[in-house]
Amino acid sequence: MTTKKELKQLYEESFARESIRQNQIVEGRVIQVEDEGVLIDIGYKVEGIIPKGEFREPPKAGEKISAYVVKREGEEGLILLSKKRAEETIIWQTLSEAYEKQKLLEGTVKKRVKGGLMVDVGWEGFLPGSHLDLFPRYNLEEFIGKKIKVRIIKFDRKRKNLVLSRKVILEDERAKVKERIFSQTQVGDILKGRVKSLTIFGAFIDLGGFDGLIHIKDISYAHLRHPSEILSLGEEVEVLVLALDKEREKISLGLKQLRKDPWEEAEKKYPPGSIVEGKITTLTEYGAFVELEEGLEGLLHVSRVSCSSYLEKPSSILKAGEKIRVKILNVDSQNQRMTLDRRSLLWKEMEKKHPIGSKVKGRITGITRFGAFLKLEEGLEGLIHISDLSWKERVSHPSRIVKEGEEYESMVLDINPEEEKISLGLKQLAPDPYEKFKEERCLKVRVIDIAPFGVFVELEKGIEGLIHISQLAKRRVESCEDVVSPGEEVMAKIIKVDRKKRKIALSIKEYLLDKETEEMKEYMGSEKEAKTSLRDLMEKERR
Repeated sequence: MTTKKELKQLYEESFARESIRQNQIVEGRVIQVEDEGVLIDIGYKVEGIIPKGEFREPPKAGEKISAYVVKREGEEGLILLSKKRAEETIIWQTLSEAYEKQKLLEGTVKKRVKGGLMVDVGWEGFLPGSHLDLFPRYNLEEFIGKKIKVRIIKFDRKRKNLVLSRKVILEDERAKVKERIFSQTQVGDILKGRVKSLTIFGAFIDLGGFDGLIHIKDISYAHLRHPSEILSLGEEVEVLVLALDKEREKISLGLKQLRKDPWEEAEKKYPPGSIVEGKITTLTEYGAFVELEEGLEGLLHVSRVSCSSYLEKPSSILKAGEKIRVKILNVDSQNQRMTLDRRSLLWKEMEKKHPIGSKVKGRITGITRFGAFLKLEEGLEGLIHISDLSWKERVSHPSRIVKEGEEYESMVLDINPEEEKISLGLKQLAPDPYEKFKEERCLKVRVIDIAPFGVFVELEKGIEGLIHISQLAKRRVESCEDVVSPGEEVMAKIIKVDRKKRKIALSIKEYLLDKETEEMKEYMGSEKEAKTSLRDLMEKERR
């Protein structure tokens, strides 16, 4: 006899059988695997069958399976089921619930497609590139194979179309962090963060889900061209909160404010006149900025860069990054300005670099009536005075000896660091021809010009001398033409040589007197010898 409990179970099973309908998901157990398919017991008067091709591997008897009712009664009275459609239906039900309740889903990035990525969240959905992050991402391939959290923002079950977003999750997280940071943080607080990105105007610091900006001027006291000179991506830093703007959602941060300003002690540390070494950071048309230490720069004006105050561009002799010695001229800590000098140091070193008497080469850069300027190096010129161009020639203008733009060798005659002048000589490279003309020397000269006061004569080519009218003859001479004529060669004696003034004085009169004296000596010497010989003969006869 059937018990009450058994009748209730039969009733429920009968109700279940009647409730099985098309397009529903049922639970069952594997009975057996046949060639036609896999038989499933779903608690109905007939079994269900799932095509064998829907299984990657044959299931085992007794294994529980969820199946989708495709057709209530198929061939041979079996109910046609689908494991694949059941799984798909369950997935879409889960996705539908996630979309309606805006739940987070974890998915795996499968591949890149045009405009974004395909992400598997049980079903492949499209993640637009614009919804990948809070800021534009250009290398989408780096996400392939990674697991990410997303939210469904568009859902179309009929077309089986999903559009996903990671950005909305990050925005929610960012909003929570922002609220926490703005409510708990005050100006002057020190926070820890990580360098997230670097731009030409500053560095963005991740404060734990919300970014703050360190403007480039607040990174260092030094002049920076780019934040990467100090910071690197991923670096952990401590920063000072400079400003909070909740309405605009901005936090201004500072890095240099956590260190002491080097300008505070600059006047004590670098008194005027001190000589220090610095590194050139920037070159401009008006000068060079030299860093003495981090955050402390001085201006080396173009007029103080080289030995010359007429240098056109500092970049012609200096390079960024180069280390140089400079002299402190002035320090203004209040206005953060420092004036430097290099020119005076170079002039002090000049005597070692170009000692007096040394030979130098250079090109003629300018010619004036009083001399020519020779360029020794960039920013340094020396003057060859007109009097130092030639030993012999009377130079009326320097252009007769040197040409602008041509290279010449010269000798360093003098260096005056105080007046910043270098004197050079061209003629000093050859021996002074006046050296061989000594006083008392007698030589033949040629008359080249006659003046009322005397006669100009040529000792050799390029060397001239003067015979004063009083020195033309032993007698008084009224006119020079009475004694000599142009082109005539005469013998004369050098009576005075002034090498500084390049003057030689000669005398025909002195030559003639010397000659007479010599002849007299010769005559007197011969007469004495004759008398001596006669006396000797007479003494011999007496004996």
